[in-house]
Amino acid sequence: MSQELDYLIKQFQEEIKEHTNFLATGRPASIEEYRQVVGAIRGLESAIQITRDLVQRMENSDES
Repeated sequence: MSQELDYLIKQFQEEIKEHTNFLATGRPASIEEYRQVVGAIRGLESAIQITRDLVQRMENSDES
């Protein structure tokens, strides 16, 4: 995997960890804030998967 894409995935994972810690400490002030944080986590997980899919496509195109 390229260093740039590795970096992106690592940053996304760090953001997920921060959001998860925020939820685990019971800090959301409202259900709306909770939903916003959960949505951010889902979006970051999607970004990780899209990035991994891109890496796989790039690796497969190099093999052709």
